[in-house]
Amino acid sequence: MSQVMPEQGRQGLIGTPHQPDDSLRTLAPDSDTTTHVYLLVYTSEYDGARWWHWSLAWQVGGGRGQPKAWRHIHVQVHRVLMSAGPGRPPVEEPRYVHWGGLTKAESALTDSARKISLGKMTLAARLRIEQLAMGVPVMRMRPGGGEDWNCQDWLRELAARMVAERLLDRRTWEGAVVDAYKPLVGRRRW
Repeated sequence: MSQVMPEQGRQGLIGTPHQPDDSLRTLAPDSDTTTHVYLLVYTSEYDGARWWHWSLAWQVGGGRGQPKAWRHIHVQVHRVLMSAGPGRPPVEEPRYVHWGGLTKAESALTDSARKISLGKMTLAARLRIEQLAMGVPVMRMRPGGGEDWNCQDWLRELAARMVAERLLDRRTWEGAVVDAYKPLVGRRRW
């Protein structure tokens, strides 16, 4: 069984090059409108559907003088150099991390993702999703692989909390999960 990571995997990474820049958030703000929230699915021809990357996201910005962007809620993998002990070279430790919501410019990668609508949500609902996400545990990756937990499990837990707070309909989520596992053709790896 996987162990919970302190601070959702952020421990020791805040203020390092691993920490993503979220300055685009000020240039492409989330507006006080009702908008679609999507489950984004990024596939890989090399991995089975269980290992495709999932992200919860909605479009932001795009107004006059604003870049088109997406607000993403997800767990990312970082490769962190860790001490292996005195006199030993550092070892690379892959780690799942949730940084909070991140605003990213619209790109070919975003365009290539399967977008499964979870319904339209208000700004208040989207802000609550971000709050809920900060409480969803992130698990430690197993040394040497053999993972039994990934971003999909994290998003399933977030969705369960959204359903409990009536931000998301249970049947809508279940249908989205079925759609997420359908084979995708010509999609890029995340």
